[in-house]
Amino acid sequence: MRHPDSENTVRVYVKGAPEYIVNKCTSTLGADGRRAALDDGELNHILSDVLFNEFTSKGLRSIAFAYRDLTEDEFNDLRQECNNF
Repeated sequence: MRHPDSENTVRVYVKGAPEYIVNKCTSTLGADGRRAALDDGELNHILSDVLFNEFTSKGLRSIAFAYRDLTEDEFNDLRQECNNF
């Protein structure tokens, strides 16, 4: 999807199992929309405390969403690597 604020940027979204998606992230978005660094402590909090203690232990399922902004060239390279998804 084209980035809403940058003409030459493509925003790529991904969804999947939190234990895979969250491990690839470098930051989080808070409820206020502000970005915060995702350090090891926060990563462990999300995966252990939130996912396991709050969701999995109660039989709930969860899904994670993430995005990354790429230049058009990076996006085209990614498409080539992934058989023109």
